[in-house]
Amino acid sequence: MKLLAALLLLLTLGALGDVVDDFTKHCSQFFLDGKPPRMFPDSNAVSDDYKQICQKYKNKYHYATLYDTKRKIPVYSAYEFKRTEDCTVPRPRIQFKTDSQLGQDQASDADYLNSGYTRGHLYPVCHTDSEDAAKSTFILTNVAPQEEKFNGIFWAKVEDEVRETLRKDCLNKGRQAYVVTGVVPSHEQDLKTLKDEGKVNVPTHFWNAYSCCKTDANNNCDNNKYEFGGYIMHKDAEAPEKYGDQNIFEDELKNLYKIDCKVKMFSDANSQPPAPSSSGQQAWWKNWCSVL
Repeated sequence: MKLLAALLLLLTLGALGDVVDDFTKHCSQFFLDGKPPRMFPDSNAVSDDYKQICQKYKNKYHYATLYDTKRKIPVYSAYEFKRTEDCTVPRPRIQFKTDSQLGQDQASDADYLNSGYTRGHLYPVCHTDSEDAAKSTFILTNVAPQEEKFNGIFWAKVEDEVRETLRKDCLNKGRQAYVVTGVVPSHEQDLKTLKDEGKVNVPTHFWNAYSCCKTDANNNCDNNKYEFGGYIMHKDAEAPEKYGDQNIFEDELKNLYKIDCKVKMFSDANSQPPAPSSSGQQAWWKNWCSVL
């Protein structure tokens, strides 16, 4: 009875994302220096395809997700990495949930059922630092289709390597670590959707980028200096391409996304474009960063 009550309570509380107008105003703590990656034109200024979600569980934010409502997969999930111990906690046995605020603009469990694909976490359980944080990752806005072997073996090795690197070479040295994990959607001749239903996009690539830095009293990186690491992996590959140079990593993502825009994972103080005026914001973004 106690277990049943606990499960019912979990379903009542659930993981719930707050759709916000601006990450920097609501959950900036999950980004290095409070600055989200710069990848696409501002969704609120240009279209409704992308939703900024502060992922919440039990009234606490645990990470941030940029969600593509057109393709019904996340663009990325971002979080501060705080785990200092090995991943020995059993995986929570709970159901994946949908976000009530997105309605039909998201994937469902039925989309994955009998599709031949698993639900691959972007913010993985073994990167969380608490039971509540682990449970918060079981929401369908934080997953994208992965074949079973890619999910359980090949990409899992990337997650393990990132975890061990940040735990030993970053947190244990008194530094802070921030991670962004994302996907590249399939498109054009490579377009693939779950069960070929034209709804949930099957990404061609998964990627991960992390930063490790010393911080000042305001949790900003001293002099905007940090160590970078990155991975990009094709869905059919057994090993990723590794990157130690952030510019090369970002250029490769730009090519994969086929965008005419400078991708920036972790922005320094001088890398942001000037803020647009309240009028003409859409035209400003089209001049700064146009999607092909």
